[in-house]
Amino acid sequence: MDSVTAAAFLDELEKLGYYLKGHKELAKETSKTFVPASEEVAKLIRRGSIATDVGIRTPFLLYTHNLHALPGRKKEEVAKKIVAERNRALSDIANTLAKGGEGRMHDAKLVRGLMDVGQSQHSWVDLVAHHEKPKTLGVELTKFRRLAQKMPGGGLIGGLAISDMEHLRAKGLDSYKPTERAIDQLAQTRAKNWGIASRKHLLGLLTKDHGMSAGEAVKAVDGMLAKGMPSKGAQTIGQLSRNVNFLGRTFFGTKGKALTTVGTVLVGAGAVALAKKSTRDKILGRFESTTPMVVKPT
Repeated sequence: MDSVTAAAFLDELEKLGYYLKGHKELAKETSKTFVPASEEVAKLIRRGSIATDVGIRTPFLLYTHNLHALPGRKKEEVAKKIVAERNRALSDIANTLAKGGEGRMHDAKLVRGLMDVGQSQHSWVDLVAHHEKPKTLGVELTKFRRLAQKMPGGGLIGGLAISDMEHLRAKGLDSYKPTERAIDQLAQTRAKNWGIASRKHLLGLLTKDHGMSAGEAVKAVDGMLAKGMPSKGAQTIGQLSRNVNFLGRTFFGTKGKALTTVGTVLVGAGAVALAKKSTRDKILGRFESTTPMVVKPT
């Protein structure tokens, strides 16, 4: 995808949920409370959040509706899946930190886990954009939502169409203005709490599952990527591994079965392209500047 096409495509995405700049700001709120002192960790969480709107995770594909918390399924059902995905990412990070070491593969695994945390954060704040904000602004298509949520495959078929119609009825759904709207302040609070809850869960995994003391766990978490941003090679491997795992879980139930698919080859080519600084800057670089729930993160 050339830079002009990418720009047009990503601008179009800004009409759905919190646009890319809004997601970047919300991801910042999460990273501040997750690992406050590490800009490298924050950058990868932001990258994972923003990447949820492009490529194989774009909301325009039928199999990605849960990633964007689209309204074709009930909020509580989507929330449970998001928390499960967040916990899986944190378990991945915990396993890497517990093994210790350093180098390309170690850093690649942290890239994978942290970007997956960013993806789950994207989905979490999308719950506000797609399930709570429409009702607050009086544009929720309640009957259509209930119908889609009762239908087999309603999440796949109804989510994007319903969201499109609701966004056409209220321009305010497209923007993130926490200083002006209470509903956007809620999204901001959710983002902060997501970081707090994620940190607590990760520390718990390190102490309970990996036998670290509380002090060792804090040191391991806060010391992630202390030597700086992972190398380009580590980032490429991490993103490729992340995409292979995603395809495997999505289409086959396990990551291993995705290895022989054509999709894996295409994703690998995409990851290599993104590893080239000029391409990465053109496509992703321009966005470096983007009430309690029934189900609570643990």
